[in-house]
Amino acid sequence: MHEDTERCVRAVQSKDSRFDGWFFTAVLTTGIYCRPSCPAVTPKPRNMRFFPSAAAAQLAGFRACKRCRPDASPGSPQWNERADLVARAMRFIADGIVDRAGVAGLAAQLGYSVRQVERQLLAELGAGPLALARAQRAQTARLLIETTALPMGEVAFAAGFPSIRTFNDTVLQVFAMPPTELRRRASRSAAHAPDGASLGSLTLRLPFRAPMCPDNLFGHLAATAVPGVEEWRDGAYRRTLRLPHGPGIVALRPGPEYMACQLALSDLRDLAMAISRCRRLLDLDAAPVAVCDQLREDAVLAPLVDKARGRRVPRTVDAAELAVRAVLGQQVSTAAARTHGARLAERYGEPVDDQAGGLTRLFPGMAVLAEADDAALALPAARRQTVRALAHAIASGEAALGPGADWDLARRAPAAVPGIGPWTIELVALPGLRDPDPFTPTAPGVPLAPAALALPALAAEKLVTVTGQATIAVAPDTAVIRIGVSSRGKTAKEASDTNAKQMTAVMAAVKNSGIAERDIRTSRLSLQPQYENKGGTAHLLGFQVTNQLTVSIHDIGRLPGILDQIADQAQSPVVLDNLEILFDKDLQQDPLRLLQSISRNRAVVASWNGTMNFGRLLYAETGHPEYRSYDSVDALIVGMDGTATVDSAKNNREAGQA
Repeated sequence: MHEDTERCVRAVQSKDSRFDGWFFTAVLTTGIYCRPSCPAVTPKPRNMRFFPSAAAAQLAGFRACKRCRPDASPGSPQWNERADLVARAMRFIADGIVDRAGVAGLAAQLGYSVRQVERQLLAELGAGPLALARAQRAQTARLLIETTALPMGEVAFAAGFPSIRTFNDTVLQVFAMPPTELRRRASRSAAHAPDGASLGSLTLRLPFRAPMCPDNLFGHLAATAVPGVEEWRDGAYRRTLRLPHGPGIVALRPGPEYMACQLALSDLRDLAMAISRCRRLLDLDAAPVAVCDQLREDAVLAPLVDKARGRRVPRTVDAAELAVRAVLGQQVSTAAARTHGARLAERYGEPVDDQAGGLTRLFPGMAVLAEADDAALALPAARRQTVRALAHAIASGEAALGPGADWDLARRAPAAVPGIGPWTIELVALPGLRDPDPFTPTAPGVPLAPAALALPALAAEKLVTVTGQATIAVAPDTAVIRIGVSSRGKTAKEASDTNAKQMTAVMAAVKNSGIAERDIRTSRLSLQPQYENKGGTAHLLGFQVTNQLTVSIHDIGRLPGILDQIADQAQSPVVLDNLEILFDKDLQQDPLRLLQSISRNRAVVASWNGTMNFGRLLYAETGHPEYRSYDSVDALIVGMDGTATVDSAKNNREAGQA
């Protein structure tokens, strides 16, 4: 967004807090950088410069504004919405991996070379991983300076600085004053942290983008709390934290302008990670206005959205813990799942000392659970094996569920564990991996939600999932397709303009095919930079914009002709992802013949599960012969000549040329 100067200037002039964290405004005449909503006098547009990150502004020689404190603004929501290298790197950096393992450790987690990681971050954010981690250290140092009476030497090492000299230089450069002056100007001062191994208490404010509806957020956390590990006490959600240098305890209390956060840590070096995990748990970097606007496009949902604007998705501090708890909660009530979790924690969790409440244990580590005996798992035999197998996969690294994990790979490993089905995987993906698009139509609560909200009833057998984007009630003889249209350009604006033209062409094709307006929905998917690898160096080629149409077709027999017309009018390959066709048992329709007619002019690859339900169907123009099949019971491959073959391999990555 920082490249769209006109839009950024309007946001600064209107002091729009919705854009805090999306970009930063530097002022040439003062040498400071601010958040868009800074209350100071708005500078002249010719004196403004815009940066994608606080680290980039600091590298350019600007210091943080003392009035609006831009370094403390909410993070950009795009890091939780995207699955590319830069977004994954930002999630890892926020979790403190650079401080613990260096840039080489970050690159190893991402599966790229150090040079590629540095170049891609520099191209998009204007700063490399070290500069981004340095900006985070500066923010942590400011928190410790202003909220504790720790000696400056202890503050320096707790914030992650390698030396006191580096600490002094960084604080002076970023905040334009030495650490002692920063503490002197602080409005309040905390007592010295206790000596020894006892827990030191810090009280912080976690900012978020308004509006905020805490009811469902804290209500869910309180309702699912595992006794001894979590609790609701005195208007605050409290839980234990497993951190690299020892256990911690956090208490989170909702407020009108910020979340009050009280942390008790064994080692202050874990402060940055603890803050990151608390923000992740409460989804504080979300953009609620954009979410509400998108949901309000549905006439049925609009009144519910207006009633509680600013809802967040309750997430987790540890995706591995969430995965185990999801298995414990299979086919049992919430109360029973809490009981199972409490038994595990009591038997295998490390003890903690909570002088302010009733927390007693950490949730057990995965290595310990992998060796758990049957006596501690009061579960059916099959589910006991699932818990142990899942814990072993996570502990051994086969299933990577860290904050920057690849979303596709993170789904693949748990899927190989017996007893873990699609809804369990997607349940972990949404709060655990922060994937914005998963959906679980087979989850027990989904069929009950419409009745609870007085929405039109949805029969469970009539549900169609469209890549996690929506749940649609359809008649048996109906196809629901998701049409993705991707466009590229040298700039984000060029890609967006091209995509708008292509979407218009596809929309016209859909309408010309006789599809009613009520059966068509549009939504924005992504805007991502595109890179080219040349000799180990990543070069920015431009940007890619992807939008989608969701179309309901009530006459399946017209499906092949409609798809051909759409593909002919689109100026780029049309990708139909998750085409699912529901057949009534009395409908005499040959699915193979239907696929053959669809592939009359183009090749089709579909996964086949034997229930006349086609999933993950890739539909591309002739000239794109490489396809991939997905984990499924069987893969049905229909060539351009109408012949069909069945591949029973469950993980056949290359389906080959049709």
